[in-house]
Amino acid sequence: MALDNNDAHGFFAAIDGQIVTGPTLTNVNDFRAMLVLPPEWAGWS
Repeated sequence: MALDNNDAHGFFAAIDGQIVTGPTLTNVNDFRAMLVLPPEWAGWS
């Protein structure tokens, strides 16, 4: 069930297979990007 819900945390917790490292103090996962296209590009292919 956990894998069907894309819940790796729940899956590994249920089988006692988690490795909890805590905060890494890196900004690896702090970056988000968003691409905004003009409306006239909506139909390009």
